[in-house]
Amino acid sequence: MIYKGFENLDGFGKVFRIRAPNLLAMVFMFGLIHGFGLSTRLQELALGDDGLISRILAFNVGVELGQLFVLALMVPALGFLFRRWLPDLLGTIVLSAFLAHTGWHWMTERGAELLQYDFRVPVMDSGFAATLLRWILLALIIVGAVWILRGVFGALPKANESAGDASADDHAETEAAAAVAEGGPGSPVC
Repeated sequence: MIYKGFENLDGFGKVFRIRAPNLLAMVFMFGLIHGFGLSTRLQELALGDDGLISRILAFNVGVELGQLFVLALMVPALGFLFRRWLPDLLGTIVLSAFLAHTGWHWMTERGAELLQYDFRVPVMDSGFAATLLRWILLALIIVGAVWILRGVFGALPKANESAGDASADDHAETEAAAAVAEGGPGSPVC
């Protein structure tokens, strides 16, 4: 929430003088963090072993339905608010600041809870080394796959680039034909 509020207020451009990071990458990262947070809450519930998968799926479906319910209420309310009282820019600034402020309070509350947790340094044995190497290998596989996909899809011409190149070539041919017709440079000598 803090990130989105900061991005909406153009914080990256104003504070860091850079463009905001890729939205899909940020959605993935924050979704992963959000999933870890929900999994800790799920561990607190006594689920038992019977139908564990169906209970986890039901929990996730319930979370998503709750989010859709909140959206179903908020989107019309915000649309009404923007149409009646707030100009678009002012409304975006006010709502983004409120979003970032609320997110800051939630983060500090959860941070205080996290500080109460007893963290232990893992034992550095062969099992830890094997697990670490597996995670490093997985990271390398992901990076390699992204690198290969970027190479494959980056080499393909984009639709607007190929159309732009063709129109530039057509324009150059038209200019050359006009110059020849007028007896300008490149025209045959009679």
